Amino acid sequence: MELSKHVNVIEQVTDWQEAIRLVASPLLQAKSISPKYVEGMIESVHENGSYFVLLDGLAMPHCALLDEVYETCTSILKLNHPVEFPQGKQVKFLICIGAKSGPEHMDLISSLCELLMDEKLMSDLFNAKDVQTIQGLLHA
Repeated sequence: MELSKHVNVIEQVTDWQEAIRLVASPLLQAKSISPKYVEGMIESVHENGSYFVLLDGLAMPHCALLDEVYETCTSILKLNHPVEFPQGKQVKFLICIGAKSGPEHMDLISSLCELLMDEKLMSDLFNAKDVQTIQGLLHA
């Protein structure tokens, strides 16, 4: 899985729903996920809260609609100003994930957890100001 394929950096969003739609947008354009998957991620937050805000400042939007994923995929959105998710959680870095099956989902989460455990890398990613810097950090 090439994590740096779909990376965007923007100044800010109006709300967390916009953040989810923007991080998912490249995956929709690539036809890796369906519009139902995007709406499923938003609905999941309404039903379950901000369960995919994993670390302070980091969210990993996804949902259980595996039939709406056409290929296992990821997309990154870095916000220069945080957006507030439910329960007051502030997020600046989103990694949208889509997996076609339960085992692929677990493999993807496992790979991303290795990345998340690298405190220096995560700090550098949170402080990155442009796409090229993020892509360079993910290739290092």
